[in-house]
Amino acid sequence: MSPRVRTTILALSHLIAAILLILAAVQVAQPGPWRTAVYLVGGGLFVAIVATRLIGAASGGETQFQWPLMLCWMTAAGLIVAGVASVTPDGPPRQFVLLAGAGAALALLGWWFFSDGSPAMFRSKDGGETKQDRDTRWTRDTVLTFSYVGMAGLVLFSIRSVVPKGPVEGLFQVLGAGTLIACGSLLTGALIGFLFGIPRAQTGSKPPAPGPSGKEGEGHASKQAAAAQASQAEFDVNTNLEQISDWLTKIIVGMGLVNLRKMPGYFQGLGGYFSHALGTDVQGGESVVLALIVLFLVCGFLLGYLLTRLFLTGAFTRALSPADQLREALMATDTGTSTGTGDGASTANIEAIQKIDLVASRVSPDQLKQQVMALATEYNVTRSSLQPGRDRTRKLDNIVLRMQGLAKQAYGILPDLVAGMSDGEKLAAIAFLQVIPDKSYIPWLAETFDKGTRFVMYHAAVALRNSVNAIGKTAHTELAAALTECLKHVPDDEPNIKKILTDAQSSLQYLASDPDAAT
Repeated sequence: MSPRVRTTILALSHLIAAILLILAAVQVAQPGPWRTAVYLVGGGLFVAIVATRLIGAASGGETQFQWPLMLCWMTAAGLIVAGVASVTPDGPPRQFVLLAGAGAALALLGWWFFSDGSPAMFRSKDGGETKQDRDTRWTRDTVLTFSYVGMAGLVLFSIRSVVPKGPVEGLFQVLGAGTLIACGSLLTGALIGFLFGIPRAQTGSKPPAPGPSGKEGEGHASKQAAAAQASQAEFDVNTNLEQISDWLTKIIVGMGLVNLRKMPGYFQGLGGYFSHALGTDVQGGESVVLALIVLFLVCGFLLGYLLTRLFLTGAFTRALSPADQLREALMATDTGTSTGTGDGASTANIEAIQKIDLVASRVSPDQLKQQVMALATEYNVTRSSLQPGRDRTRKLDNIVLRMQGLAKQAYGILPDLVAGMSDGEKLAAIAFLQVIPDKSYIPWLAETFDKGTRFVMYHAAVALRNSVNAIGKTAHTELAAALTECLKHVPDDEPNIKKILTDAQSSLQYLASDPDAAT
């Protein structure tokens, strides 16, 4: 069944259901203003629900659909306000209902569609909304929904103060007080459900994930790399709310079991206390209030518990610390091979480096150093555990790309990396120099060709080429000597490395021959 057919069937079902419900309400409404109010309010609710379901669901946050949806909601609001005003006595009371209702409708519609950060803006699906933005929107909309229901009950209850005594006053009093009692019970139950379902933060290191089956060496490598990454310092999680939740849930359960026989009396007293808000003329007010309290308390508990378990746990997980965000950004980086920054760097590589650099700017220096050392360890383990080939080269290039992303923010540890004993530390230093060339480290880059692996030689050549492009004017002598020395150590079966070095020599000679060439 095509989406258009489903939409048509859904629209027809809503139309028929709305007509039947309105006609049913008309049968029990008194002739005159009351039936008029049923037609107007029912029609307004029908327009609002159908427009939200059909236009709002199909809009996908696109601007051209927001205007028809806003017009439908304005029409619905006008019908509802007119219906409430039709059963309000003439004079100041009716004027109050019309003016106050129109003002509230315009304020809410204007905020919903046009204010910065409004729900309509948050629902945009153009790729600008992150998961944390969505979590924020859902949480905010849930809280605002409860607030709107409470405000609606307060408005209805306050209208009775300007309405002459009689059936109309009783209507607004019962609607307003009943809405407030139901909303309060729902929120109380949601709070209890939240206390019972609040997730517990996992503190400490997570066990490393096992490697792929059948590849013992690779599995051991992934375990060592994960262990090195898990050893990093993280922010401690504040568990005060969890402790309070644990205490309160035990107290609630314990007190409830001890006073289980007294619970019916407590609820009966609660119903009698709140039944006065409905007025003395309401028959069975205590039973009605008690039913509202129990119903919405249970619904609120289930709502709070399920939302906490199904949604809030994921929201807490996505609300990461800066160090966690950095690790997530590093793990998500996989753009293929890395050729350094500068000539030959792909757009995807540059964007990945910029994204990591942005997240790394919010991380402390100690945590940056730990992350760099973890990448160095990952390089050592990956290179020693995997067989030479394209897959290993791709994994190693991806490690270099992540090192380049940390270069600007962790550049202060470059001396420690240069003095390091492992190949991973040396590779991290080379990756840093690819991003930010330094004249004083040019001789050291040349030394890496003497004892380094071919992979290290390749990236050292890229670093020298980037140095020519960045500081070729000021470091001409050092670069010329380094390039000449490096070419002596390049194996004959590595034409790519030779080409990078010879191209760098050509660029350096051009800079020397042309005084106007850019550095």
